[in-house]
Amino acid sequence: MKITEKSLNINKVLNVYSGKFPVCSTSVNLRESDCFVYVLSDGAEYLFDGVSHIAKKGDIIYLARGSNYDIKVTANNYHYIVVNFTFDTPLILENTIFSSVFED
Repeated sequence: MKITEKSLNINKVLNVYSGKFPVCSTSVNLRESDCFVYVLSDGAEYLFDGVSHIAKKGDIIYLARGSNYDIKVTANNYHYIVVNFTFDTPLILENTIFSSVFED
């Protein structure tokens, strides 16, 4: 199921934080919560179901509860803001990147 206006009923925000990754690769298996990542600087590739998505400055990445994915950080200090939350729905949504055409 894709994210739609009707599926954006956030039940509870679990935490919000800013972080940086050094150049590395990591895998996530069975995310415990839904998540939005706001990309502050270029430098990461996300792989969902074997499909590569390049995270660019200004993009918002949705990572679904229960999903599996890989992250390959390609630039030092890949910087982001994370919001972990639960939707008010039992459905598992699909990981998605919302690309921004805005620089700021």
